[in-house]
Amino acid sequence: MLAVARAVKAGEVITADDLAVASVGEDPALKPMPASQRAAVVGKTAAVDLTPGALVVEGELGTPAAVAPGEVVVAVEVPLAAAPIASLHPGGQVRVVKTSKGGDPKDTLGEVITEGRVTRIEPGSSSTGSSVVSLAVPEDKAATVAGASSAQRAALVVLPQGGN
Repeated sequence: MLAVARAVKAGEVITADDLAVASVGEDPALKPMPASQRAAVVGKTAAVDLTPGALVVEGELGTPAAVAPGEVVVAVEVPLAAAPIASLHPGGQVRVVKTSKGGDPKDTLGEVITEGRVTRIEPGSSSTGSSVVSLAVPEDKAATVAGASSAQRAALVVLPQGGN
């Protein structure tokens, strides 16, 4: 049977190194994928977070849910200099950071608002230079993220796969 060898976050592509073969007894209640399906699983996207030691089942593969319980989706307008747009991808984790505008001494420059998951990216037009990135964020942080975005005071920091 296929098992998870190392943690894979929802939205990440599964690699051969993420998988292991486990020997377990047959149980009709379990529906793990057989080891013979390893090649078919490599390159697929994890629909949920995969935990090391767990058996891989078909329902854990595919597109992750756009919104988990306790999350909402908020659009963030991102100027070209405020995020590495080419490094963003659906399912990727980002940190939303409040930026300064106009040198206001009351600004808390670089304050982390929250972390979120990219659900969609709309590339910017040549006239605005901004892209719109839809993020799944904790519900209690959505208003702050939306406010920073509308004031053009939000930047995105791409987090490494599998952690921050």
